[in-house]
Amino acid sequence: MRTIKFRAWDKENNKFRSDDFLMSLDGEILDPKTFPFTIRKDVELMQFTGLKDKNGKEIYEGDIIDYDDNDNMLTDSGIYAVGWNDEVAGFGMMGIDLRDENMGISGYGTDDYCHHVVDYVLPKSKIIGNIYENKDLLK
Repeated sequence: MRTIKFRAWDKENNKFRSDDFLMSLDGEILDPKTFPFTIRKDVELMQFTGLKDKNGKEIYEGDIIDYDDNDNMLTDSGIYAVGWNDEVAGFGMMGIDLRDENMGISGYGTDDYCHHVVDYVLPKSKIIGNIYENKDLLK
């Protein structure tokens, strides 16, 4: 069975939170400590991809990974952000390869996802940050 879990980013205090949250059927984040439940607009949830990096660290959407594998014909080595793509209903790698500013993801544009290589690439990658605490890695 697939593990489904989330981590939460507090947008107001700029830190990860360990509080418990509920999610409504329409995707709103609710605070279970209040009644009636209040909607939390200050929290961003990131889902676990179900994969771990090469060091055994769990990979969540919003993580920034460094992928360096010259043997892979599927995608270029580079720095990518992990995200969710509604069109393919799956996790993907997005962003620009910071080692070559003229290159997008695997030769695609910088807004494209390279979802077909995620299961292969993420376990061979190293998490180097996340999109909230390390925005400078994506510039």
